[in-house]
Amino acid sequence: MKKALFLFLLFLLAGITAKAQPDLQSLQQEWVDAIKMGDSTSGFYWDDRSLIYSKIKTGDAESIMQVFKKEEIHNLQGYSPIQSFQHDTFRYITVGKLFTSADSLMLLTGWREVEGSWLKETDVILTLESETTQISSVSDRLFDQERKKWVELANQHNPEAHIKVSYTEDATYFGNGRKSEGRQEIAERYSYMENPNYQVDLEKERLWRISESNVLEIGRYFTGAERRGNGGLYVILWEKQESGEWQIELDFNF
Repeated sequence: MKKALFLFLLFLLAGITAKAQPDLQSLQQEWVDAIKMGDSTSGFYWDDRSLIYSKIKTGDAESIMQVFKKEEIHNLQGYSPIQSFQHDTFRYITVGKLFTSADSLMLLTGWREVEGSWLKETDVILTLESETTQISSVSDRLFDQERKKWVELANQHNPEAHIKVSYTEDATYFGNGRKSEGRQEIAERYSYMENPNYQVDLEKERLWRISESNVLEIGRYFTGAERRGNGGLYVILWEKQESGEWQIELDFNF
């Protein structure tokens, strides 16, 4: 009898946990519908809309409404989810496609639960210029090496030198609700890496080819000498330079 009661409680607890998973797909669709109707989207965001990165044919924009009011963006039609990633119980990343009459756009969103509501911490919007988002085995190995180089430089405790090698001059960093631009600002944000005891490692979850010169990566970072737990989530937008080298154009982590 006690065993049956114990199993029932476990089943009940599992059901409660499952129900607690946020319906981010529906929230994203509500956001799309608000844009289509021309309604304000400010209520969907955690703080403000400074943590929006867009690389679309119209160029960067200061706010999401400005992005979709640009002349070249016609008729936002819908949203299709691709994959979601859990950082912890109150932070997620979702990836999906936005469809317009002209282009398909990749939309990555960092979500944060704030006082019981799920809000957008960041949006990354990229025009899909490649015929396929699949990464070849050769490219996969190349980015394994780039990731390994990033880790080696990070663990040398010289963030200024690290950022100079790994990031573009005008790179953007999002973290903890703050935006930093350019190598100097990003190096200052990573000043904690100067601690001689600091250690970090990266593990890829997935890569998407956005264009011939851009690849989007989501993975997990682990800090400390021992890799405990599932790690935290990071996002990198790689950009191919004229020299043929790949550097980081956008860096986001929780």
